[in-house]
Amino acid sequence: MLQKIFNNLQTYWQPQFERCGVVLKDNSIVELENTHSEPKNNFAMVNIPADAVALWHTHPHGCANLSVEDYHNFQSHPQYLHIIVGQREVAYYYVDTDGSVLRGDDHVS
Repeated sequence: MLQKIFNNLQTYWQPQFERCGVVLKDNSIVELENTHSEPKNNFAMVNIPADAVALWHTHPHGCANLSVEDYHNFQSHPQYLHIIVGQREVAYYYVDTDGSVLRGDDHVS
């Protein structure tokens, strides 16, 4: 199921600004408004639905690697799976029980 979600999320990538949203329990993808004051390089979301299981955002520079800002943001939301959509790759991350942020083994190249 992750592969299908990753493939669908890949269509949200674009080079102008970061897009963001959630994946719900029923595996549907919902885009939310990026409320960050600098959406070219960052993202912020408000009103995350109660049935969200994952948060996603795009990286306009194209890489799905974790940034320092992502690391701290992910730590503040440990209950969610975190997905980064790059130009050619989608990767997921999760917060471990010790608070460290780890990249999942499955990713799309």
